Amino acid sequence: MSKPPTLHRNADQFDATRASEAHLAFGRGARFCLGAPLARLEAATVLRLFFERFPDAQLAAQREELPLPQSLISIPVRLRPTTTICSISMRKPAMPTPDPFPTRRLTPSERRLARYVVEGLNAREIASAAQLKLATVNAKLHSMRWKLHCPERCSLAVVAHHLLDAEVVIAPTPQRAAPVLSPERISLLKAVTSYSQSLYIARAANLVTADLPAALDQLLADTGAQNITQLVVLAHGWKLLPAEQAHTTRSGASQ
Repeated sequence: MSKPPTLHRNADQFDATRASEAHLAFGRGARFCLGAPLARLEAATVLRLFFERFPDAQLAAQREELPLPQSLISIPVRLRPTTTICSISMRKPAMPTPDPFPTRRLTPSERRLARYVVEGLNAREIASAAQLKLATVNAKLHSMRWKLHCPERCSLAVVAHHLLDAEVVIAPTPQRAAPVLSPERISLLKAVTSYSQSLYIARAANLVTADLPAALDQLLADTGAQNITQLVVLAHGWKLLPAEQAHTTRSGASQ
């Protein structure tokens, strides 16, 4: 780091009040940091995507209240001037929350893949059915998750829910009548449409994590679904799930 004696007196000692701003940062010459271009690219990409998604973002604190850049962990921001205040943080949130903002329009090729997702196919099966490379399918699924405001690595069951909720794909009419589900089963059903990790699903459904597998097996048996994705699709066909985002998503992905 910034230790050359020609730049600083007592260079080996840490001094946060040192007036000179001269430093090596990423290094120089043969010792220049190999990761510097990647770090700059990541920072530029993150900032560009953030301001594309939240063009009206504002600081929710005075500048003098912010920590020094060297110790920056989070910045409080107001995503919309009169509504939401959140914190951009490197710390993992306790529990993800659904994104309330409108989805973006899917491309024709993404809409074709959307039908395979609703049919319950996994990425490899979609690649085979669509005669595409697996890497291409994964890239399109990544793009679809972003446009639908799904978590980056969410399950395809969650993606299917967002596709049906946005009316990108219309849920097929089930061949059998809707089962009568208890409020606890409905709560679990809603949980699997929003979360992928067992911990979050259990928490949203007010279950102990250890009890979740048995509860899911019973829910699949009650509905006759073969897997979670088919369960979500059947639930939409039976209209067991409220159209929570219908007023916002139809202006985007469904067009």
